[in-house]
Amino acid sequence: MSEKKSGKTGSTKLRIAVSILIFAAFVIWFEIEFGWGNVFRQFSDFSPARIAGLTMLVFISYILRTVRIYDYMITGLKGGFLLTTRLVLLHNFFNNLLPMRTGEAAFPLLMKRYFSIKVTESVSVLFWLRLLDLHFLAVAAFVILFGEFYTTVPGILILAAIISAPIFVYVFRTKLDTSIDEKGSLLKQILGKIAMGLPDSIPRLLRSWFWTVINWSLKLTAYAVIIITVMDINFFSAVFASIIGDLSSILPIHGFAGTATYEGGVVLGLKYFNIAFEPALNAAVVLHIFFLACSFIGACAGYLIYPKSKLNKTGQNNAVPGIAGMESNSPEYES
Repeated sequence: MSEKKSGKTGSTKLRIAVSILIFAAFVIWFEIEFGWGNVFRQFSDFSPARIAGLTMLVFISYILRTVRIYDYMITGLKGGFLLTTRLVLLHNFFNNLLPMRTGEAAFPLLMKRYFSIKVTESVSVLFWLRLLDLHFLAVAAFVILFGEFYTTVPGILILAAIISAPIFVYVFRTKLDTSIDEKGSLLKQILGKIAMGLPDSIPRLLRSWFWTVINWSLKLTAYAVIIITVMDINFFSAVFASIIGDLSSILPIHGFAGTATYEGGVVLGLKYFNIAFEPALNAAVVLHIFFLACSFIGACAGYLIYPKSKLNKTGQNNAVPGIAGMESNSPEYES
């Protein structure tokens, strides 16, 4: 056991070291090749009104993300919207800052601390929400790439099938509900843990999908405007580049705060539209600075709207709606 633990610790330290190395190498290389001063001077191209408006769009998307979680987990979070907002802002900050998606751990840990919701329950909910995020980004990217095809009858039918894919997740959950029991195989027990946070009704599924669409639409709009302000490119090409940049976070290795890999994703997205490397990299760095600044400001706002002194340290022994019913037919999933 101790050997496994030490091996895991060593692996974590190595990943952190690699992330810091990537970050340092990129910062030094960029300064030598282009100069950070040139990048920061480009923010003078943005009027105060535009910066304020784009920042407001991003923060509205944060609030909508809070609404999505609060609505989906209403039983467990009831009466704690401001605390949920704090949780979302801190989770977003850590997720953008820490390497290799390790910031995702903040979500279940904060859920347990703030609302006494089991880690397994909140992880399963996060799994569902991330599926929705990935689904929306994939649909948006494919529509941009193959827009003309989707104006044909076969294209419309295929697009409708892709958009309705989350319905199959609901079907999977309902089928799994009836098959989970304490004597089930290990695979069934694992699937049961995953299914705990999946939607238990069509209205609940549709609401979470609706909030996902609105949230991402606002955020991608803000990001696209950042790109088209610093380079000559159409709106939807900028949206596509923003999507690829965001998807780069699923890579197994990337720099601290997404440095280098995020830029690589945006550059790759712009390369598809024959944008040269240097202006593409410049736009990617400007965008990255903007959203990291928004994340930092958001984390500060989270502390201000719900200061640490107000935290309920005793918890509420809450549960996510729809999970209680499964737990009566399944093993106790302790955190």
